[in-house]
Amino acid sequence: MIQAGLSPIPFVINHNTHQLEYGTTIFTLETNLLG
Repeated sequence: MIQAGLSPIPFVINHNTHQLEYGTTIFTLETNLLG
């Protein structure tokens, strides 16, 4: 998982709160990867 390698903490925070605050780019990449 590239997201986990880049920033695991912001990824988890964004995934739980569903808010683009800390890892906006990470969230976008994760969404694109999941499709």
